[in-house]
Amino acid sequence: MEVMKNGRWLEQGKEQETVHPIIWFVQTMDNLAAWNIGGANHPKEHDEISRLYRENKIGFLGVLENKLTERRGMQLFCVTVIYAANDHGIREELWNDLRAISDHMDLPWLLMGDFNTFLDPQEKYGGNPVDISNLADFRNCVDYCQLQDMNYYGQHLTSDNKQLDGNRVFCKLNKTLVNENWIQMWPNSQTKFLNGGISYHSPMIVRWLSDTENRRSGFKYFNMWYKAEEFNAVIQEAWQYELNGHQMFQFNMKMKKVKQGLKLLNKTNFNCIDMQELTLREKLNEI
Repeated sequence: MEVMKNGRWLEQGKEQETVHPIIWFVQTMDNLAAWNIGGANHPKEHDEISRLYRENKIGFLGVLENKLTERRGMQLFCVTVIYAANDHGIREELWNDLRAISDHMDLPWLLMGDFNTFLDPQEKYGGNPVDISNLADFRNCVDYCQLQDMNYYGQHLTSDNKQLDGNRVFCKLNKTLVNENWIQMWPNSQTKFLNGGISYHSPMIVRWLSDTENRRSGFKYFNMWYKAEEFNAVIQEAWQYELNGHQMFQFNMKMKKVKQGLKLLNKTNFNCIDMQELTLREKLNEI
């Protein structure tokens, strides 16, 4: 296995000469292929690509000039997967590259991966004191690109060195960052950080609501609810709910908690109101 990391080829733990990174890694495989197919929208083109892949046992296939067409109802977006260097100086090259990308980025943009640094001293527990200057460079890049943490849940400190005897260090090195266009398009998207298991790092899964899930059902507010003793407690509990993410996401989630609480209140206190109305009408008819 030869791995390219931050512009250097690594083999058996030894660094070789510096090169310009084109791809992340090249694993030992039988063959690689590239094909200028001239279009990949039609099923017959999909079949031809699959046939080439299967019959020749391709380990890596580059499809050129695929001319994909944006379909109705589909939204284009950009994803950048990050594996930053341990070295502060080499990381600065990455920050400059991200600035250059952001200057021309007009799509929803997601950056995810191992940034090998963090935004705030509170995103580290244990180990040596935090070098604020290293954080400043990353923070300046994030500010320049107008990025922010995607809403997330699960593991907060996403990196664990798993050392014992008081040398254990937890950090939030793995992140998902998004630009304003992403937030506007998918305000309820979120990342789940899983337990790293045998790895030092947490896997991250980004999820956004499908069209069916995102379709809002009608919600009616009834004036009778505020007369219930539990009404104020429902609102207060929802508004004190702690969340991670940008302000619009927090607002949406708290309103969702209010809605859930009021639905439960209605079911508990006013579930039989239709039957009560029918009973009263019957009594009225008897007069």
